Amino acid sequence: MTEDDDPSGELIRMCENNPEEGLAWIARLDDDLRAHPRIRFAAFLAYRSLCFSRFFEAGQSSLLEKSDLEMMQWFGGDEIDAGRNALKVIAQIEADDPSYLSGLGFPEAMIDQVAQVVERTEPGATLEDLGWTKLLYVGSERLKTAPTYRAPASDGAVANAVRMRLSGVPAFQTVLIESDTSKQATFYLLRDDISRVANVGEAGLLGTLTVRQDGTFDFDADEDENVHGISNLQQPHIDRSGLDHPQRERLLSECSLLLQYEEDEAKRKYMREMMDWLEGRGSRPGRPPNEEINVGNEGGAAKKGCAASIAVVAVGVSAVFNVASRLI
Repeated sequence: MTEDDDPSGELIRMCENNPEEGLAWIARLDDDLRAHPRIRFAAFLAYRSLCFSRFFEAGQSSLLEKSDLEMMQWFGGDEIDAGRNALKVIAQIEADDPSYLSGLGFPEAMIDQVAQVVERTEPGATLEDLGWTKLLYVGSERLKTAPTYRAPASDGAVANAVRMRLSGVPAFQTVLIESDTSKQATFYLLRDDISRVANVGEAGLLGTLTVRQDGTFDFDADEDENVHGISNLQQPHIDRSGLDHPQRERLLSECSLLLQYEEDEAKRKYMREMMDWLEGRGSRPGRPPNEEINVGNEGGAAKKGCAASIAVVAVGVSAVFNVASRLI
């Protein structure tokens, strides 16, 4: 197939905008054409569109704040099947031409989005379909820290570790962060959903995963009996906001400023929840009550002078969501 008669450009647009028609078009091609990486890439886009069809139609954009239970309203059997087909296509492309997707400048985040849906609804399916998985695919509800975990004084390895491709590990439903340093992060992989049982032992400890900053990792299937009784698990503070320390401190300062002038109690409550989240004391809040910031009439020039700073707060909070939506 030459560039002159390559139909993939038009096909890709079709698969993104009308995925059923695009897949029907692909089905009419002969075997050799269907196996071409450009055609398979188009099929991936079509399956991805079908997977997220109800989610995007409902005006949703981020999986981050959605619980596993909430996701069921947008991702049923058809959507999950489409997601699994999308991952199987990626596996075929990478098996035949490992450099093809990177040559396109293809963002792996598109795979990550689909894989999160598949893994959170059918645990273990991502590893089965792709041949590899990532810790972040389990979702925030099943990524926990042990009571003994302490955030590192400087940048740790967890942020990179949860995004690293892993193969040769057993299927897992829960990830427990045991330790984090600048050189490596250590995790316990659990067979079952920790939220449904009393402690780690009942969740089925599979073994210990050590991920290093240089991209290497080891999985030790030997069980650590000392871990079995752990039950007081926490949401990890690291990567919960997706912000480095300077950004976090700036937003905390702006949220505090907003609380001094905002009169709407719903928005005040929201900003307090946001501050708790940024400081690692609570879960990520939902969307703000609305975009408007109510500044009282009293205070004259002082409050008028603060209006610009408060507007910056609204932009900053939106930035938090934009950053976080690319994370877990």
